[in-house]
Amino acid sequence: MTLPGAAEGLRYFLVPDWRKLLEPTVWIAGISQAFFSLSLAFGVMQAYGSYRPDEAEIPRAVAW
Repeated sequence: MTLPGAAEGLRYFLVPDWRKLLEPTVWIAGISQAFFSLSLAFGVMQAYGSYRPDEAEIPRAVAW
């Protein structure tokens, strides 16, 4: 905040450039990020579920 150009950097960070939504590369990057995040989450959930005992109460664990 004390360096020269800090205000310009904050403006770039906080004020969206809506024209970027028209670029296909932005959508491709967003879809690939979502796919990557979901694939990691599903893999972790499968590993977690494989270690749960058969008599575990799943709804109770989810609520907890």
